[in-house]
Amino acid sequence: MQRRKAMTLSAFLLASPLVAQTAGQTAGPASAAGDSRAMPDRSVESVERVRMRALITQMQDNLASLPSGYSATKHQFELEIEMWRLLLNRMEREAARK
Repeated sequence: MQRRKAMTLSAFLLASPLVAQTAGQTAGPASAAGDSRAMPDRSVESVERVRMRALITQMQDNLASLPSGYSATKHQFELEIEMWRLLLNRMEREAARK
């Protein structure tokens, strides 16, 4: 039960930058124009991508510290790491097109 809560929490923590980014995109440039301290969108996205890359690396390191052998939990973590890696690669491709 604790593992399920930990997995849910880790997914939430990793998804929160994406939710914030999506909310910022829907708000449009008008909200950023009101704050003179706001960073340009590209630099914010870049910082978020670097942070996500660090979190994915941390997840991989944590996975490597688990005992060897097959377990459903370990396999679920492998799948989640791969999902986040694919999502981050897609975000980077989209940013490169801009």
